[in-house]
Amino acid sequence: MSSGSDVKDDHPDQIGPNTDRRRTWSDNGRRLARAFTTKDGLIGDYDYAFLFKPNLPFTKRIRRAAPFFGLNDSMPVLLALLLGFQHALAMLAGIISPPIILAGAANLTSEHQSYLVSTSLIVCGILSAVQITRFHVYKSPYYIGTGLISVVGTSFAVIPVATGAFTQMYATGFCPSDAAGAPLPCPKGYGALIGTAAICGLLEVLMSFTPSHILKKIFPPLVTGPTVLLIGVSLIASGFEDWAGGSGSCMARPDSGMYQLCPSIDAPHPLPWGSAQFVGLGFLVFFTIIVCERFGSPIMKSCAVVLGLLVSTYELSMSVRLLLTGSGRLYRRCSMRLLRSFGYRRRSSGELHLGTHLPSQPLWANSAAFASRLHRPRDGSDGRYHSDM
Repeated sequence: MSSGSDVKDDHPDQIGPNTDRRRTWSDNGRRLARAFTTKDGLIGDYDYAFLFKPNLPFTKRIRRAAPFFGLNDSMPVLLALLLGFQHALAMLAGIISPPIILAGAANLTSEHQSYLVSTSLIVCGILSAVQITRFHVYKSPYYIGTGLISVVGTSFAVIPVATGAFTQMYATGFCPSDAAGAPLPCPKGYGALIGTAAICGLLEVLMSFTPSHILKKIFPPLVTGPTVLLIGVSLIASGFEDWAGGSGSCMARPDSGMYQLCPSIDAPHPLPWGSAQFVGLGFLVFFTIIVCERFGSPIMKSCAVVLGLLVSTYELSMSVRLLLTGSGRLYRRCSMRLLRSFGYRRRSSGELHLGTHLPSQPLWANSAAFASRLHRPRDGSDGRYHSDM
């Protein structure tokens, strides 16, 4: 590890392949024992503060290059655990996003969606371990895996094709719809998508035996570049739809049915598509990601998306607790006074209704189901107005 006057460099001495003799089982055993029994093996001399030191404004920091380790460099156990956890957080958002988007396109239930996310995490973890380890095929010049720190994740390239396929399935009747024409969950269509992907996977295996110079001629940058651009454009549209509440059937805001509220009427706290709560949570996630990327430490920048989701989840849980527990009495009392200023009055039966000078429905509610959640009778035991909003 070398250092300059103003730039600190952690680059390894050797980046290329290791030309030393191949280690034996006894060499690997001694190396493993040394890693867990010595200070250099456990902690080393790495500057751990660099990973957690934020880039605060109006403060002076030492300029330094990002830490980099070669393929066969030794790494302390603690540093390997920290960087591995950082890598796992960085890959988390990219792995769980495609199954969530595809489950929304197929209108699958929350149980199916949870199953798909769990399957993606488990399978990607196993295949990433195979990719990193690189197994040699016995008595052949081929290997399984690259031997590099790379992630085998779910592909975003299938999303535009899959969403278009589900649209055609619902149009042709392959996927079911209710009497009003609203699409219903279609696990059969998702199974057809999985079968098609399995066949295409065999084609990719055969293409892996093709020399690289031939593949570059078949798929030049003029072809792959616009393809990746179109995939990104389609994902931006899906992201904005999910930002407002979801890209499934609830986006059409039907007057009846299971998806008149997002994500569905069976959710613990459903709301109409485009509600201020959904938009506000999205802006909170977006703002948190920007702050982490601009002022966060290196480990925060790698997991900025996960931190944004954690911050929004914590904010939502605290808001629900404020509304449903005793600590929210002052909040509910202030909310009632605000509602009265807009014309809400209590009837003798305990219901909360609007005055005659205002519409008979809340201005932000477009469905009878959502309005019924607001016009809920109070509990006669304590005389307060209760709502599950």
